[in-house]
Amino acid sequence: MKTLVYITSFRDISQADIAQIEEKYLHEWRKFGQIFGIRFLAIDMGDLELHVADGSRLLHKGTNLLRADHAFMVSNLSMQPYSRAFMETLSCAIGSSPALLLNSTLKKGFGLEDNKFVSQLIVASLGIPYIPTFAVPPMPNVREAVNRIGTILGRGPYILKPTALAAGISVLKVDTEEMLMSAMDMCTATSVGYIVQPFLSDVDDLRVYILDGNIEAVQRRRPLKGNVLANQSRGASRVSDSVPHDLLASCLRICSHLSAEYLCIDWLVRGEIYMFNEWCTIMGGFSGLSAPDRDRFGRLLFRWIANRIDENSSRFRC
Repeated sequence: MKTLVYITSFRDISQADIAQIEEKYLHEWRKFGQIFGIRFLAIDMGDLELHVADGSRLLHKGTNLLRADHAFMVSNLSMQPYSRAFMETLSCAIGSSPALLLNSTLKKGFGLEDNKFVSQLIVASLGIPYIPTFAVPPMPNVREAVNRIGTILGRGPYILKPTALAAGISVLKVDTEEMLMSAMDMCTATSVGYIVQPFLSDVDDLRVYILDGNIEAVQRRRPLKGNVLANQSRGASRVSDSVPHDLLASCLRICSHLSAEYLCIDWLVRGEIYMFNEWCTIMGGFSGLSAPDRDRFGRLLFRWIANRIDENSSRFRC
């Protein structure tokens, strides 16, 4: 049976966050899965058993999930070092099995899906407007790095954010180099990489949803006054929008370069100026779209998932 499996670490997040995930994401995925004959499972990674003995096994309640008719979405939201390491092992195991890893919709290079520094590097190489970005080095090089950041990015304010997390987790605005030094000291004590970018005020966030080379939905988000993040859960407004011709060309150029089947591209917008912010794949979600766009795009996405599973199953039957 066609099955879509969502794996996360529910043990590492609060009950309030779990309720929000259920309301915003899982409900929609179940609904559209039913329309296209896809069973949906949400599983805590702690309930899985992964081993190699008489073939690869990813067991849930005694059933091996590494099947050609199964597709996976593996969440990367945990801040716990071992949880993140286990998630990476899970992703590699799924990607090497007959099953589909939907996080990995970029055919050019494994692991590019959620690295914010590498995404800026790639976009800059394509000649597309980007945000200057500095990778936070390990201790004891932080103090020297702050001086370089001031030279390269200006004297602040700055945005400090994890290289690979999402949903606004651990994003911090710092106003001075002194504050930046203290914040970077704390960051280097964690197991998560961080980047520094200049803080850009009075900008909207434009998310462009691209599926099989076609722009299928566009949403503009504006942070609540006084807030840094444009997440809907933090009070940001949202409206459907369109893509100017020049930006359309940039979106398609990025997808072509990555050989991306499915990609959400976020742009920071100030007036007529568009700057690449970040991209994400299947975990970008679509539940934040307005009702008509959400229903239309949800059907397109789950038809695409169903077709991918069918194609994958046929390939392994041959």
